[in-house]
Amino acid sequence: MTSLNDDALFVDDPLAVYLSELHRIPPLSRDEEIDCIKHIRVGDQMAKAAGKRLAEANLLLVVSIAERHRNDHIYMLDLIQKGNDGLLRAVQTLSHSCHDSFSAHAIDYIERAIAEAITPGSTTV
Repeated sequence: MTSLNDDALFVDDPLAVYLSELHRIPPLSRDEEIDCIKHIRVGDQMAKAAGKRLAEANLLLVVSIAERHRNDHIYMLDLIQKGNDGLLRAVQTLSHSCHDSFSAHAIDYIERAIAEAITPGSTTV
């Protein structure tokens, strides 16, 4: 007789799997974040890798914002996906931002993307 173990149940929950993967991504130190921002603003050959690293390090920020907007009408993973779209947009527009903190810059984009997902008939600004 086979029994179900916790790992088998865990795989059946895509949100739990996603969150587990996110917790494996090391956070950026303040100095690392500043270096990434500098590379993006200058647009040097390290800019693409810096943008990827900034985005990856802020995926949990997206989850925390999506949590605040959780409702019965949209799946949590859909909210996270929309928030991730906003996060990527924040990376793309960082060179034009006056913020020194990436998360301060990204929050507006993440919030806007999630709000558009839960508001029928909304448009992108």
